[in-house]
Amino acid sequence: MTARGPARWWHECVTEAIRVTTVRRNVVIAAVAIVVALASPWAFLAAFGWLRGEGVPATSLEVVSLAQRNQTLALALMVALGLQAYLSDASDGMLAGALAVGGRRAVAGGKLLFGVLASVLLGVACAASAALASVVLGLPDPGFGAAATGQFWVVSTVSLVAALLLHYEFGLVVAMTTRSKGLAIAVGLMVPFVLLGLVRAGLQAVAPSSATLAGWVLPTELASTLLSWVPGGNTLVEAPADGLWPRSALLAGWLFAGAAAWLLVLRRRPLYPADQG
Repeated sequence: MTARGPARWWHECVTEAIRVTTVRRNVVIAAVAIVVALASPWAFLAAFGWLRGEGVPATSLEVVSLAQRNQTLALALMVALGLQAYLSDASDGMLAGALAVGGRRAVAGGKLLFGVLASVLLGVACAASAALASVVLGLPDPGFGAAATGQFWVVSTVSLVAALLLHYEFGLVVAMTTRSKGLAIAVGLMVPFVLLGLVRAGLQAVAPSSATLAGWVLPTELASTLLSWVPGGNTLVEAPADGLWPRSALLAGWLFAGAAAWLLVLRRRPLYPADQG
C-alpha cells in the first residue's frame, strides 16, 4: 500500500464516524447499548453475590466471563453499524459517488477500519468496566495466581473485541450481498441472535456430537467459547478449559475471511441504478 493509502482509509473511517455520530437516532441507540454493555458485569456480579447466599457458588472470573458472553446489545450494535456502513450509502443513492471520489479500495478499507476501531474501543471499555466491577463487587476466587488471572483478562478482552468485529463484518457482508434493506436488517439480526441459537439447541438435543462440531466450525460459537474461558474451566457454562489457542486461531481465520470478503467483493461489485441516485 502506498503512503497515500492509509490516509485515504483514515479519511473514509472518519467520514463513517461522522455519519454515525451526527444522526441523533444513531447516537441514542448506541448510547443505550454502550451503557447496558458497561453495566452488564456489575449487574451479573451483584446478582451472583446475592445468589451465593442461596447456595449458588461462583467466582468473579466465572461471572465476568458469563457477562461478557452475554453482551447481546453490544454485538447487535456492531451488526447494525456494519449494516448501516453499506446501506446508508446504497439506499440513499450515494454509493456510486462515494466510490468515485474515494475509490473502491479506500471506501471499503475505511469502513472496515471504522469497525476495527469501534470494536477495540467498545471491547476495551467493557473489559475495564468488568475489571473495576470485579474489584468493587468481587466474589471469592480460588486463587489462580497472577499469571493465570492476567491471562484471563487478556483472553477475555481480545475475545470480546474479536466477537464485536466479527458481528460488524457480518453486518457489512449481509448488507453488501442483500439488495433489500429490510431483508438485510432481518437477516443481520435474526441469524446470529435467533437462528444460530435454535440450531445449537436442536443439535444439542438430537446430536450432541454435531453440536460439538458446530462449536468448532461456527464463528459465533468460537467467540462464545473463548469469552466463557476461565482457568480451570467455567462451572456456570459448558465451556471447555482446553483448546484455547486452536479456537483462537480459527476465530482469527474467520475474521480475516470476513474482511477479505468485504474488501474483495465491494471492489468488484457492479453498481445498480438505485446506488447512483
